[in-house]
Amino acid sequence: MYSSRHLFAFTAIAVTLGSLAVGCDSKVSQCNKLVKVTNEATTELQAASKGGGDQIGKMKQMTGILEKNIQVFQAVEVKDEKLKGFQQRFVALYTKTRDASRTLVDAAGRKDIKAMQASLKSMQSSSGEETTLISEINGYCQAK
Repeated sequence: MYSSRHLFAFTAIAVTLGSLAVGCDSKVSQCNKLVKVTNEATTELQAASKGGGDQIGKMKQMTGILEKNIQVFQAVEVKDEKLKGFQQRFVALYTKTRDASRTLVDAAGRKDIKAMQASLKSMQSSSGEETTLISEINGYCQAK
């Protein structure tokens, strides 16, 4: 038989667990999920691009990293509508960058300088979009 002291302890535990569950879906928690995925993708891409060697091989590796991170980004659960918008923009941005990277690799294989230049221009544009998007997410996530 449970005493009132045990009932109070069970109630306290249930309230605490309930608070944790609600806290998991908070704006801060959702922001942290998106920031974590973004940081991990950036770290992987930076590591792949370092050093000398086969530039085409590096681009192929970066394309794979982008592909993987598109899927990772799509799998992040966010309920906040503004964060969903940021998430969709990141997926679109990574998709655009992945496609430009593939085109660059293909163009390099064909030695098509014009296509390579167009792909590089697209990738540079994506870089600017990424900076803007990161700034917007940081502003939104830091707002109270």
